[in-house]
Amino acid sequence: MNRIRPLAALAGSLGLLLAAAPGASAATITVNSTADTTLDTGTCTLREAIVAANTDTASGATGGECAAGSGADTINFSAAFDGPGGGTSDTIALAPATSLPSVTEQAAIDGGNCGTATAPEPCAAIDAAGADILQVTADDSTVRGLAFKGASDTTGHDSFALAFSTANRLSIRNNWFGVGLDGSLEANRISVAGVASDDVVVGSATSAADRNVFAASAFVGLSLKNTDRARVQGNYFGTLADGTTATTGTFPTQQIMLMSDNGVGGIQVGTLIGGPEAGVPGACEAPCNVIVAAPATSRSVAPTTSPSGATRRAATTPPRSPRTAARPISMSSRTSSGSTRRGRFASPTGPSTWGKRPVG
Repeated sequence: MNRIRPLAALAGSLGLLLAAAPGASAATITVNSTADTTLDTGTCTLREAIVAANTDTASGATGGECAAGSGADTINFSAAFDGPGGGTSDTIALAPATSLPSVTEQAAIDGGNCGTATAPEPCAAIDAAGADILQVTADDSTVRGLAFKGASDTTGHDSFALAFSTANRLSIRNNWFGVGLDGSLEANRISVAGVASDDVVVGSATSAADRNVFAASAFVGLSLKNTDRARVQGNYFGTLADGTTATTGTFPTQQIMLMSDNGVGGIQVGTLIGGPEAGVPGACEAPCNVIVAAPATSRSVAPTTSPSGATRRAATTPPRSPRTAARPISMSSRTSSGSTRRGRFASPTGPSTWGKRPVG
């Protein structure tokens, strides 16, 4: 009888250890330098951190190097990365024509929020010096709290700031694209490009703190190909972080491009762009996206097929002279595949008469 109590206590302890095992397997790797090196010098760079997470190997033996990854890692940034209002440089300048390593194992790269819950600001920035910046190929990963700029190369292919492929359930939240932490514009050729990845979330339907800002893109802001059930909500396209100041002169050919193997505008099952048509006309509720159209061009929406099979096209109008304030305009359309494009368009060209899109 005297042995029962110790054995029961041991069994309870083993139960606690087993319950804690999944969480204990993940590592936190802290970036503490804006350098772009892989030297054993007592600092942890973002380049080293990604390799450490992918390979579960420390970046060096010196104190201050990146810890070894272990399972679903988190890559965060030290307090020295203090965002737009801080007193230090928080920009990682990549070596010319050199991209960061791809994220090949599940990880959360989290720069943090140096703003507020309603006016989020990334804490760290990455300047590409022309090349691609970051690619994710691992399921269940997160990219948050970073400003991406300068992916502007067009030699051989169109450079991207953030790309993902076969990265199901990827979350992209509270990032700035084409604008630095100091508010200066430096366009990416393509800000975000995704291929063959399902259930991806860009922004949030409920939290302003997860908003992405696609400020300046030379070709495309967000490109999605064969990405079923994607959610693109609560983001700003073509404005600064305030959501009202249009980034005049930096508008891409398209802010959002949906593609499939059938070409541009092809079927993507269950994809949702924006949110419900509700509230005051001209306002932007949480799920919607503010999308600023390019000035000095006509605007149109490609034909979409309603559930009944009828095809409709939105009207176009001639261009108007630009202005600097974004004006939200209602838009909603639905495809027969169940995909929905909803939100608010914002035009820098004055009050719209081409405005309301057909509702499926």
